[in-house]
Amino acid sequence: QKESYRRAFPVLLVMGFVLYSCLVWSDPSWIAPAMGASAIAILCYGLFAVPDTKDGARQVNTMLTGLVYVPGLLCFVPWIRSDLGLDWLFMMLIVTWCGDTGAYFAGRALGKRKLFERISPKKTWEGLLGGIIAASVLGGLLALASQSLPEGDRYPVSYTHLTLPTNRE
Repeated sequence: QKESYRRAFPVLLVMGFVLYSCLVWSDPSWIAPAMGASAIAILCYGLFAVPDTKDGARQVNTMLTGLVYVPGLLCFVPWIRSDLGLDWLFMMLIVTWCGDTGAYFAGRALGKRKLFERISPKKTWEGLLGGIIAASVLGGLLALASQSLPEGDRYPVSYTHLTLPTNRE
């Protein structure tokens, strides 16, 4: 099974590059045809490159899910950066990382009850709650810290606002 996933890697790499290129460097109207071509490439890979039908169907399912999920989330990154600014993008990433870190440590320290063992055996309800609390606390602290900034610089606060002195009047 690992060998067939290893064969799929070049296909996924080329499709990822094409989709990312359409997303960042070209007209957004090219994204739908690029995703359609990628879906066709995935189906052809599953039909012709994987000898076992059941394994091929499983891989096609996984890759099609990734085709929708990953670009669907990544398509917001250029939009956030261009419309809201780099500070919003950094704040979003920092709060997300803090939530993930809080979930990990809360789950390791306090985790007793499994969240959904069949999908992810080590995830716990305590970790979920720890992640929500960590992300909420950091988001709240960043919102409070932004209140001390001039009106035009509020929401969000990047680490540069908190650490670098500025000459604002």
